[in-house]
Amino acid sequence: MECNECYCDGSDTYEDPMQPDTIVITGMSGNFAAADNTLQFYESLCNKKLYFRISTGITRRQSNSMDPAFRLLLERVFEAIIDGGYSPSEFVDTNTGVFASCGILETERGVFYEELNHFSDAITGAQRSLMAKLISYHFKLKSLSFQVDAACCGSLFALEHAYVAIKEGKCDKAIVCGENLCLQPSLSLELARLGVASRDGKSKTFDNTVDGYARSEAVVVLLLERATDAKRVYAEVVHVKTSCDGYKIEGITFPNIYQKKQMMLDFYNECNIDRKTISFVEAHGTGTAVGDREELNCMDEVMCQDRKDPLYIGAVKSNLGHTEAASGICSIVKVIRYLSQIYFVVHSSEKEN
Repeated sequence: MECNECYCDGSDTYEDPMQPDTIVITGMSGNFAAADNTLQFYESLCNKKLYFRISTGITRRQSNSMDPAFRLLLERVFEAIIDGGYSPSEFVDTNTGVFASCGILETERGVFYEELNHFSDAITGAQRSLMAKLISYHFKLKSLSFQVDAACCGSLFALEHAYVAIKEGKCDKAIVCGENLCLQPSLSLELARLGVASRDGKSKTFDNTVDGYARSEAVVVLLLERATDAKRVYAEVVHVKTSCDGYKIEGITFPNIYQKKQMMLDFYNECNIDRKTISFVEAHGTGTAVGDREELNCMDEVMCQDRKDPLYIGAVKSNLGHTEAASGICSIVKVIRYLSQIYFVVHSSEKEN
């Protein structure tokens, strides 16, 4: 992904020497454990603040019939549309797809099995398969709309589906969502029993003392469209690729360095980018002893052989914790905000000179 910052000058279209079918990120919004929006999120990262906050409260009326993630996503979609330079009314009856990602909705037990009553709307308000559909319904969108559940890489799978859908002409714009809310302590307990949860509630990514990750929350939305239609551009989506390790003798949670290495090689070959020219990688970096080691070894073999310049590596989980199904696009927002700030500082300096 290449960052081009924001070129919004109030005009209706974005003009740039990109190809007509170039797909770009034009809007974004999010709630994070660290912040209420993406700018506060970036400031928290710059100040090296650690936020592994999880919430336990929601409004009484919604707690009986609607998962709070649904409401938060509707709010963030609204903000992302505005951030892209549009009014939500401009999206009515448009060919805009919705690609949403979530894992376990931790309110399902309560709304479906414990608190279900005659006045409940649990079927439409707390059913995972309807998360994307509710967005399409409320914003009156007419295109693809579905849910992706692929564990902690879910939001990146959603991004891939959105990217391909625009490329193939199945939709003109795409809303990509990722959410993770931690509402039930029992799931955190299960992760601790599995051996992936940190004992002290911190994610010590790539540190010698790694012992697991801290669970955290985020509700994040990206708006994708073609560069020729865009009113602003945060970043160009050059290529997206996902894969699955398949069977491993060590178990399903163990990473396969050979499969990961092959996927990265295929990725850079497909988009015709010299991997030695990459200066920064935003890593998965969960903070688990096995996962971090294998990921670093893979990047070393793929990107650091015969390399002249250093490769910088980061992982937002070291500040934010693991937001699971939303973690992929949390990393994208971090990189975009970081590169946008660099561009702004450099560009401002050039103007002053």
